Amino acid sequence: MPIDHNMPAADYHAVDAISSTQLKDVCKGGVALWRYNQEHPFEETAAMTLGELVHLLCLEPHRIDDFAVMPKFSGKGMKQRKADWLTEHEGKLVYPAKMVKDAQYCLDSVMSVPSAIQLLAGKHEVSAFCKLPEFDVKAKARIDVAGNGWLADVKTCANSSLYKFKNAIRDLHYDVQGAFYLDVWAVVAKLYEHFVFVSVQTSKPFTVGLYELSQYDLDIARDKWHVAIQQIQDYKATGVMPPNCHTDKVEIISVA
Repeated sequence: MPIDHNMPAADYHAVDAISSTQLKDVCKGGVALWRYNQEHPFEETAAMTLGELVHLLCLEPHRIDDFAVMPKFSGKGMKQRKADWLTEHEGKLVYPAKMVKDAQYCLDSVMSVPSAIQLLAGKHEVSAFCKLPEFDVKAKARIDVAGNGWLADVKTCANSSLYKFKNAIRDLHYDVQGAFYLDVWAVVAKLYEHFVFVSVQTSKPFTVGLYELSQYDLDIARDKWHVAIQQIQDYKATGVMPPNCHTDKVEIISVA
């Protein structure tokens, strides 16, 4: 199944294969961070939950019946009323009212930008699976949008301005994700050269930014994920942890 257009996210995440998340972990914190995150349950933050909801509204509006808006509960008996409400909506994706409102602001901003609408045209939430020929390992990618000649990714962020989002790309290694997705897509479908971010700020004024990774950055990011996957393979083969330090020699430090 090299490409699946209908796979639920939970089923995708259950597939044992190298993902961009694992590669970004190595780039951020080495094999030590990768190993920790592999051994510990994923803890979702409020920002991640909001991002999930924005994705749902932008890319999977047909699933709107899958979630419920949780009202505020106060006063005497609030705990029981909340418990009863949650029981009544069991099986739903539950979001607080303010989060849903903020996600709607994000959606409205994205839909106000004609170029963003064009970039979101294509197949949504595409699961792709392949064996990477360079490393002989299974890989997977969950692609937000597979367009006609480009891949696009919706990113929620604190600030969608060019300078701030460029920093987010660097700090969170979104460039590695872009290069890896393009490379997986080249194996399972066709060679694309364009990876575009549709970024939207999650607080007022909910501004949208549209940014494409340069070929130069993609080439560097490709080298980064190659190194990361090699480090994972070496650790799996030997059990030897690479040096986990900021520097492997003593540095002169002054606090004056």
